Amino acid sequence: MRKAPVSPSLSHWEREGERGWVMSVFSAMKDVTWRFGLGLLLVFGVWNLLAGPLLPAYARSVTPVAQGTVRWLRPHNADVVFTNAYPDVIWQALLPSQEGVTERVSFRLLSYNLILYLALLSAVPRLRLKHRAVLLLTGLPIFLAFHVADLLTTVESRLLTRIQPEGYTFWRHFDPWFLFVKFYASFSVMALKQVFPVFVLFVQWLGMKKLVEWPSGPSLLVS
Repeated sequence: MRKAPVSPSLSHWEREGERGWVMSVFSAMKDVTWRFGLGLLLVFGVWNLLAGPLLPAYARSVTPVAQGTVRWLRPHNADVVFTNAYPDVIWQALLPSQEGVTERVSFRLLSYNLILYLALLSAVPRLRLKHRAVLLLTGLPIFLAFHVADLLTTVESRLLTRIQPEGYTFWRHFDPWFLFVKFYASFSVMALKQVFPVFVLFVQWLGMKKLVEWPSGPSLLVS
């Protein structure tokens, strides 16, 4: 006895149904991505406006820490003094050769990734206000340490240019420290500053998620 043939139209409608489901999922993801992107651009613009009055105060927190650290380290036995914090960090150095050096670093370029972090934190949808506050309070010391280290590495990079110009011909004068500092200075400008706030917020999110997974813990997102 032969089996009845399977109707080809049934498999056709099944395929059409699966295709429609996939398209609806992609459409929903596209809508969410667009809304998040537009919201991020909006809050980034707002935080850029707020940066005018906020960054000078933050700069006056970064430079004293950098000054105390560089006074303790005394790189290349040079006396380095920060004489201005904002809008440019101005630093002067007296080298062992008695040569004086005066350089400046734009504090906005140094710290603009903090604005990006604040924008990302503000744009995360449905996150409870108290959790945003916790993330902000734990994130600010991380950025302070990052900006101090970034500023000191910039100072070290420029000092090395003055003191060890032969280090650029690394095939003759191989110096691992020189190469590391120069690589970091370039990498920080091109990629690290942009990626760092995303990385910090991702790690904070994982830590917060672990805390709220306890049975008595509050929900992370607003339902």
